[in-house]
Amino acid sequence: MEADAEVEAPFPRHEHPPVKMSRRRAAKYHLFSAARRGCMQCVRHWVETHADARAWTSDTHGWSAADWAKEAIEEGYADPEALRNVVEYLEEYWRE
Repeated sequence: MEADAEVEAPFPRHEHPPVKMSRRRAAKYHLFSAARRGCMQCVRHWVETHADARAWTSDTHGWSAADWAKEAIEEGYADPEALRNVVEYLEEYWRE
């Protein structure tokens, strides 16, 4: 889903904007960013409000949101337990 303006954070104080400005207009990159930070509330929001989220992959490497969270675990980027919960949720969601 591409939009003309930047996508807004779904919850106050839960903003996980993509690093690259050019990607801030695509909801999928907000999902990937939330997954990478282990924010279950935002991950659920993006998945539950976008029916096509299952098909979202990154433009560069074809990574899914679960791939982003797995990489964050390997890099020690965020709380490992929160990241594992996000991966588990996303993998279960993709199986449905």
